[in-house]
Amino acid sequence: MALLGCWKWHGLHEYGAWVDNAWTEPPQWKYVAQHLLFLGNYNPGRYNVSFWTLVQEMRISLIFPLVCALILRFRARIGGLIALTCFLLNLGLNKFAPNAYSFSQTVGYTGMFIFGILLARYWPYLEGRLNKLKRTTYWSVFLFCVFLYAYTPSLLNYLGWEAAAWDSLTAIGASGIILFALINKRIDSWLLQPPILFLGKISYSVYLIHAPILFAFGYIFYNKATPVVWLIPYLVVTIVLAAIMYRTVEATSIRLGQVLASKANRVA
Repeated sequence: MALLGCWKWHGLHEYGAWVDNAWTEPPQWKYVAQHLLFLGNYNPGRYNVSFWTLVQEMRISLIFPLVCALILRFRARIGGLIALTCFLLNLGLNKFAPNAYSFSQTVGYTGMFIFGILLARYWPYLEGRLNKLKRTTYWSVFLFCVFLYAYTPSLLNYLGWEAAAWDSLTAIGASGIILFALINKRIDSWLLQPPILFLGKISYSVYLIHAPILFAFGYIFYNKATPVVWLIPYLVVTIVLAAIMYRTVEATSIRLGQVLASKANRVA
């Protein structure tokens, strides 16, 4: 989808820097190969701006067992300091070695994975601490986490801070939201509503395909209609295609993985 869109509509630079980094020229095989292999220090958003996360996830998955083993050897404070060090290294490398931006991102996002490790290990303790708070303080902490996650990037971008500086605050906010979802029955029951569950199931597919569809709509309706006019059709098309992708790709891959895992367990 992204390659076809790039082939047909490449070269339009009217929607800002985010779009200007993608679909700049017709697809080339060497860049397509990079996107398929996720190797090298390249522009992962050349065809689909969502692919940068796949690159980071693949890299971190290779070192995650070692990172997990290391963090579990230390107390929470030391683990938090290691995560903070990753964020600071990302900021420094991004400033002094901009050509290695993709690899400096890997260092920074490793800090987010460390936050996840600490959350998984200490969430019963954190639950106890939160449950001792007064009701107003309890919900103030939750709203503060939502603010950190949802609004810190926009606020710091407005203030001129680099993206690498947002990550630690965003990670804290995301960790807090996950923690409250685990321990609060009201939030848990709301998340278990069928429409929310459906959106949750297809959310990764939505993430992967939302940008190419958005670009296509932007190019199709360029100088013909404002985004307000085609926003609802765009959302409908994205959700429908994401649901199809979930059923045909994600769910099928999950079932295949379960079958292979069960066979491997029987052999072992």
